[in-house]
Amino acid sequence: MASKHFANLAQSLVELKRIYLNDALSWALPTPDHQELARAFQVLAHAELEHFAEEAFRELGNHSLAGAASGQFGRPALALIAFSGLGPLHGGTALVAAKKKPRQLATRVGEAHAALQLRINKNCGVREKHLAAMAVPLGLSAAAIDNTWLNDLDAFCSSRGAYAHMSRTSKNGSHLAVNPNDVWAKCERIVWTNPALATPGVISSFESLDDWIEAEKLGLGAVVTAPSWRLRVLHLIYLLINLIRKKDHAEDEDE
Repeated sequence: MASKHFANLAQSLVELKRIYLNDALSWALPTPDHQELARAFQVLAHAELEHFAEEAFRELGNHSLAGAASGQFGRPALALIAFSGLGPLHGGTALVAAKKKPRQLATRVGEAHAALQLRINKNCGVREKHLAAMAVPLGLSAAAIDNTWLNDLDAFCSSRGAYAHMSRTSKNGSHLAVNPNDVWAKCERIVWTNPALATPGVISSFESLDDWIEAEKLGLGAVVTAPSWRLRVLHLIYLLINLIRKKDHAEDEDE
């Protein structure tokens, strides 16, 4: 089920289409006025995409923090700790309540969550680098992203940047090369999932990104993480080191 954030995105884009594009889409050849309106649509549509991404990732971060505070961890909370950029911490020197309390895992997640929120607050786009800065710290894997979608998104954002920051009289910011039909087709392609082209489990639209976020909210447990051969190898090394230490200790006692 789509989140409220995606529902808001879809509703806003359809309304912007009605205001700025519908008249142009009924014409075989767009007029200069239609082209100017298409430029305006792309700038405003980009703002909606950016707002969706920021609010959806912000809510996932908040959800993960709330779960961690109650002892329920999912991939996003574990990823927050891994990608927080915070320095290492020691456990402390006391266990009893009367003394200084040891550091709590939920507190650590809270610090990582605060770092993510700051990053989201400073976000200024929805290109790959912007999405990565918000999504990777919440556990999104590069293997789950469709490269074609990223390329289409980058192209959409690139032309929007020209319209938003350049004069209409400049080559890149001009309305002359804008086709309203192409603008809407690109918008549809990056926002909504095409079942005929989509690969299950791969994010190829903002709709499927929303599906991933909503699924991650449900994945809370005592410990929820994907199997990792690196962790298994590290665990095996840890066990071997402990066995060697125990053997050396036993030999010392025999002497």
